[in-house]
Amino acid sequence: MSVRLHPRVLTVLAVCCLAAVSATAAQEETTQAAVVQPAANPSPYPVDVCPISGKKLGKMGRIVVRTYEGREVRLCCASCAAKFDADPQAGLQKLDERIIAAQKPEYPLTLCPVSGEKLGEMGEPVDYVYDNQLIRFCCPACVADFTKQPAVYMGRLQAAYAVQRETRGVRPAPHPAAGGDHQEHDTHVHH
Repeated sequence: MSVRLHPRVLTVLAVCCLAAVSATAAQEETTQAAVVQPAANPSPYPVDVCPISGKKLGKMGRIVVRTYEGREVRLCCASCAAKFDADPQAGLQKLDERIIAAQKPEYPLTLCPVSGEKLGEMGEPVDYVYDNQLIRFCCPACVADFTKQPAVYMGRLQAAYAVQRETRGVRPAPHPAAGGDHQEHDTHVHH
């Protein structure tokens, strides 16, 4: 049995459906605009030395890549990979020190990305590494707030890096440790 609807009823139904679709699309746009997505890191891998030995990556043969708590760690050789596996926290601490030293001179923000306070006004800024990227805070409380919504604050940092690159007219050069076929990717995941 088929039901025939009056043309006016069909028109009203069509208008209602279009309005609902339009309202849903507008709501999605507003929601997407409110969530800042982080851009790609300014450099694929932030340092060109092994965090364990301090030797230049690639000089000892194949680079060994580990993934630990979602972070990529590049090591110069299998021996350093074994040392990293034995004490990953010590290896990450060394890596973080190198990342901070490498990225601090070009860090683009003068304000804390969480509080908006000028860095250094509340004491020495807190340097924190997230996803192999330095992010600086005015105080430890802001680090705790950051960990609740890291994508929002990393998006702010990446936007600042983009502005910095545009202002200087500089495109990021490929990192010497990034690329080439001399890397051995290891999918060990530690927790």
